[in-house]
Amino acid sequence: MFQKLSKYFRPLPPYIGHRISRRSCSDASLLRSKHKRPRRALFYVPGSDQRKLNKVFSLALDTVAFDFEDGVAYNKKQEARENVVRLLTERDFGSTERVVRINHPDSEFYSDDLDAIKSVLDRVDAIFIPKVETASQIEHIGCLLYTSDAADD
Repeated sequence: MFQKLSKYFRPLPPYIGHRISRRSCSDASLLRSKHKRPRRALFYVPGSDQRKLNKVFSLALDTVAFDFEDGVAYNKKQEARENVVRLLTERDFGSTERVVRINHPDSEFYSDDLDAIKSVLDRVDAIFIPKVETASQIEHIGCLLYTSDAADD
């Protein structure tokens, strides 16, 4: 099943979601690699909060997670999408990883989230899909994100 899903998503760096043994931590070459580094500072930002979005650039963050889900009120969902897309388009994040947390796949908002992300997909390092229950939900989102791009070309 992993191979089936891997065509849609880039593999996670090894320090995310994996146990780290003492032996692997002693290998300094792993820690120096650009893609294999520990994440020390993760900042969740509601996409609708302009003050917090601006604060991202004054902090030394390893990862910033733009939230479209629980951190955003129902009447602010569209504003959150517009703010995050504008920020990802206009600003340089340097080495800070950019994650977008979309709404649950069964919610009424998630397809709008995916439509917004498509335009800046090359500027997003990961998509956080909350409350996933089946692999088919992930596969479906991957199809929506990537297959329509190929059809548009």
